[in-house]
Amino acid sequence: MAAAGAKRIVVERSDGKWGWQLIGDNGYDIIATDGGQGYEKEDTARAMADKIISGHYADAKKLISRQKR
Repeated sequence: MAAAGAKRIVVERSDGKWGWQLIGDNGYDIIATDGGQGYEKEDTARAMADKIISGHYADAKKLISRQKR
């Protein structure tokens, strides 16, 4: 089921790179982002966001990594 009010936003950052955010259907929760690395091209940022949102990586291995203390 699609979240009717959710939005995928692609933004041009002040450093000239492109990023994206998925905003929840409540209009303010940030559900996912590009992680801050940014992309050189707008279409690359858009394509990666769309892959993640569409479930392209749904079958990825689920791992937990803990930092040594």
